[in-house]
Amino acid sequence: MAGSLAVASLILLAPSAMAASKPVAIVEDSPLTMGRGQAFDLLNESEVLTLAPQQTLVLGYLKSCTRETITGGTVTIGAKESTVEGGKVTREKTVCTQTKLALTADESQQSATIAFRGQIKHVYTRQPLIVAEKSETVKIEPIEGGESWNLKPENGRIDFQAAKVEMQPGARYKVTGAKTSLIVEVDAAATTAKTGTLERVVVLELADPTN
Repeated sequence: MAGSLAVASLILLAPSAMAASKPVAIVEDSPLTMGRGQAFDLLNESEVLTLAPQQTLVLGYLKSCTRETITGGTVTIGAKESTVEGGKVTREKTVCTQTKLALTADESQQSATIAFRGQIKHVYTRQPLIVAEKSETVKIEPIEGGESWNLKPENGRIDFQAAKVEMQPGARYKVTGAKTSLIVEVDAAATTAKTGTLERVVVLELADPTN
């Protein structure tokens, strides 16, 4: 009953911050220990990183689902892939988090589903990595009912693998931070198989949208 009430009453308001510039890539692995480009940093288009000849950087592009392994050179972050000068890059495609279009009220009535005003993130893993840089605690509650969590981000991240908790396949969860909410929708075929950061990352909120 509680789960049904949650579904019926759920409305997510898209905050004005969502209109700000969004990151295009996440650093999966990095030799850098100072400044931008360290592991788990979210990077904006046009940022530039410099690598020594033997240094290797691994980037995951959020929109194109492209993973790049870059060795040496000057790396300029693009919208869907990097430009690399003086170094080498290899690329591979993967399946990463997808943003679903929110339904309008009319579309919701036609399709017999709930109209969500906000982000709906479809993930293919049961153990996502949620970026929540503004919140001391993030509430994660299943829309259809079940176990809820109040989790504390570590360095602005909630890693379900590290916490040894998992979402259920086919379930939808309302994820609420300090000022932002979204829906995480877990694919029916999702597993707990370990994958790279790109396949698991869900951005809830950033500390500074200009970063």
